[in-house]
Amino acid sequence: MLVPRKLEKLLIALPDSAYDAAVARIASLGVFHVEEPPGEVKGKVERGYRLAFAQAQERASRIESYFGLAGVEPRTVKGLELRVGDWVESFKRYLDEFSEVESYYESLSREAAEAENELKELAQVEALLEEFKDVAADVAAAYKLEKFDFVLGYAESPDVLAIVEEEARKGKLVAAVDEKGGGAYLVALAAPRGGLGEVTARLVKAGFIAYTPPRGLPGSPSEAYREVRRRKAELTEKLRRIAEKARERIGDLARYYTVVTAFREVFRLLLNTVSRSGFKVFQGYVDVRDSKKLIKALEEATGGAFTALSLGVVRGEERVPSKVDLPGFLRPFHKLVRLYGDPAPNEIVPTLFMAVTLPVTFALMFPDAGHGLLVLLFALGYLAKRDRDVAFMVSILGLASIVSGLLAAEAFGPIVSKMLGLPKIWEELGLGVPPYALPAFAVEHGEEELIAALMMRAISVSLWVGAFMLVLGSLLGVVNALLARDTEDLVVSKIPRLILFASIGAPFLVYFNAAEAGGVLRRAFLEMGGGDAFATLVLGGVVLSILWSLLAGPLMSLREGHGVLPGLAHSLLEVYESLLMAIGNTSSFLRIMGLALAHSSLTLAFAILAEMLFHAGPVGLVAGWLLYALGNLMVAGLEGLLAFAHSTRLHFYEWFSKFYKGTGLEYRPVKLEGLKLVLQGAASTS
Repeated sequence: MLVPRKLEKLLIALPDSAYDAAVARIASLGVFHVEEPPGEVKGKVERGYRLAFAQAQERASRIESYFGLAGVEPRTVKGLELRVGDWVESFKRYLDEFSEVESYYESLSREAAEAENELKELAQVEALLEEFKDVAADVAAAYKLEKFDFVLGYAESPDVLAIVEEEARKGKLVAAVDEKGGGAYLVALAAPRGGLGEVTARLVKAGFIAYTPPRGLPGSPSEAYREVRRRKAELTEKLRRIAEKARERIGDLARYYTVVTAFREVFRLLLNTVSRSGFKVFQGYVDVRDSKKLIKALEEATGGAFTALSLGVVRGEERVPSKVDLPGFLRPFHKLVRLYGDPAPNEIVPTLFMAVTLPVTFALMFPDAGHGLLVLLFALGYLAKRDRDVAFMVSILGLASIVSGLLAAEAFGPIVSKMLGLPKIWEELGLGVPPYALPAFAVEHGEEELIAALMMRAISVSLWVGAFMLVLGSLLGVVNALLARDTEDLVVSKIPRLILFASIGAPFLVYFNAAEAGGVLRRAFLEMGGGDAFATLVLGGVVLSILWSLLAGPLMSLREGHGVLPGLAHSLLEVYESLLMAIGNTSSFLRIMGLALAHSSLTLAFAILAEMLFHAGPVGLVAGWLLYALGNLMVAGLEGLLAFAHSTRLHFYEWFSKFYKGTGLEYRPVKLEGLKLVLQGAASTS
């Protein structure tokens, strides 16, 4: 779970007569990662399999787009039986069987594409009409006058008005100006035929935007704007109906997808097989735990007529796939890790750690039990229908925010929190303020003297989390260098970097107080220890880290016969980068405090506005609650997205950079999803 599994590389040879049965068993077993045949084995690769694989790949992608049209995640069904004679011909036969399903969804896809394209065009027209939507006159008719030139335009530059006034004083045109506010103007100009050409050119250079009546729409900009909005609403409704139709036959689509992906998997094995002298030869990787299972399956399928040559147990060699074994509840988080990259076979898989640290950082940035509940409901009610893995991960984030919200005595902002009695709970437990109370809590409760203390607590929490993650990441970097047996990286970079981050992070981890930790660092660096044993230890660690890096580079370079200067240059860059990381990465974790403060301050602001309206009678009471509810929805949506983005950033950039490369290859065994292969007669042996 913490490192990829050990894999055994196998070279398998068997007679043509047993090949199809072996393919069926391997695909059904789902444990063999096939790779290109070895270059030393010369032979023929059936061209038809390459074409069939490409077609299956393209068809699977197309079907996935049909699932997207229905608004659901691609899925397969279980219990299907696939009857196969010749592999390629059987694939074509099944495509024919599902041709009606393909036609149904292709027709819906075309309709949706046309509607979406028209929506995009209308959105552009709407943007052009936005500034002129209050003009009710038939502008298109004015543009067609035979004896007069007419132009309507929009301007924000005072230079445009100056030109208009100048030309009007000369008697060359008649102008009407309507101020829209914010320094913007609508300008209508009229002149005898041919009298606006040069003037319009000058105006455009000054920032004048001329209105062009859209084709196929009413001549009045206001009517044209309403027509565009109406058509957009119709197209949006049409897309909704198309999605409903797509969901009506989602079962047929899932069966179609199951068959196509099954053939795609089989063709992936077939096209990586070499044929020579009545034999088939292919190679790939299998988990060492599944090796005996694979050999037994081949014996049953071929009657023992095969050879499996083990090329050794591998983990860490270049281009070897990485098989990651994770419990089901960690797989959603692994999807997020894979956005950064797949783990190499010789490095720590960070998923287990991230499944803990991501919810913690998110919750600290988003401390509101009510908003956490909204996130949880969004995951269960909306995301669960589209992607269960994403829904599970977001549910965890929502639950974490509920916990941090209770610790901060926040649920839908201060008004609802008071109604629920959350602050009193902590008072009755003997705490003056909630454990994770933020400065907004002190403002709301009229305890301004607590603001500085609560601010320092928020800073302390942020820097403690940062110190913990950076020290842990540096430690994992040392472990990865050991796993990779990369002595140079271990000695020159990873060990001194661990010493540096451990030295700087130790005061924050020990004291859990930014002020005290800052005092230790001040005495360490400005007073050379100042007689403080802890500060002296911190200073010693930093000096040791720098000296280690400066000496290790030249020594390793000499060991490899490259001279001192290349190693020294590398060491200087390493020291510079490490010090920059220690300062920049640690301070970057203050974004935890920043987002938490922004969240609590926004909810407090809406609470203050709502309470002002509460005193304005029954109408004010209703308006106040409406404003408070809308404000909470806005804060929950906006801050939730920001908290997720920033917590992910802290992991990808500040944390992963200490130990995780993510340059591995995904382990993809040939595998059938919920389907049984039944061979009918002799399948093609090319």
